[in-house]
Amino acid sequence: MGDRGLVVAVDQRLRGARTIAHNATRLGIARDHATRARRPRRSARSSPPPSFDRVLVDAPCSGLGTLRAHPRFAGGALRTISRRLAARQRRILEAATPLVKPDGLLVYATCTLTEEENEGVVQPWLVGPSRAPA
Repeated sequence: MGDRGLVVAVDQRLRGARTIAHNATRLGIARDHATRARRPRRSARSSPPPSFDRVLVDAPCSGLGTLRAHPRFAGGALRTISRRLAARQRRILEAATPLVKPDGLLVYATCTLTEEENEGVVQPWLVGPSRAPA
């Protein structure tokens, strides 16, 4: 972005918002960013949605890469957690959608490999009513 633009970061955890603010300062974009700690679905309802050229949804996920460190997630527990997270991810993605300008770009990212938390979240969004052409 160079010296142009504004970076706005939202994290529902205060710790996450502080980490984002710290990293922005470390990267030299401290004066051009705003950090908020609140739930995305609430922020989208509480004020008129702004328009952004780019939106990154870095969704909370099951983090399948940590399975070895957390064996309790194996089997049925992982499926239950993945289903719960997929529902949360859909809500976050739907809350982020109206924030993107008509010609903007929305990127959805997770750190897991489960179909339920990736294609399972994105596919209905791609063909859903909110994505229908005007």
